[in-house]
Amino acid sequence: MAAAVCVVVAVLVARDWTATLDATDRAAASLDEARAALHRTEDDLDAMLDSVDAGRATLSEQLLTLAARQAERNEAEGTVDATSVWLATLEGQLATASAELQASSGRLSALQVCLAGVAEALNQAAARDTVGVTRTVREIEGSCAEAGVDL
Repeated sequence: MAAAVCVVVAVLVARDWTATLDATDRAAASLDEARAALHRTEDDLDAMLDSVDAGRATLSEQLLTLAARQAERNEAEGTVDATSVWLATLEGQLATASAELQASSGRLSALQVCLAGVAEALNQAAARDTVGVTRTVREIEGSCAEAGVDL
């Protein structure tokens, strides 16, 4: 019986030994798979870190470009503001010159009427038409005054 117990114990120990070896092999394979996955993850992480570094470098360059464009925009806005002030000044000068031209045109028209009347009055005086001269001078007095001519 002791021999049978020894055989049973030996069989059980052998079975447990085989199961332990199988479990160890499975654990070793699982560990190898985990290590391979870890290496792939490390590689992926390195690639991602490289991508982040490249993105940061690109972002830094773009921020510098943005700052330069903002400075250019601010400078352009200053130029536009100065040009707008200059243009407003020119518009004021143009309005003044237009008003003066309008006034000059009115005086010129009045002067033409005055000179035409004076020419008519001189013709009437040459013809000894004193009534006509008097009437013509009275008709042109307003135009001549408007033109700045004293009769």
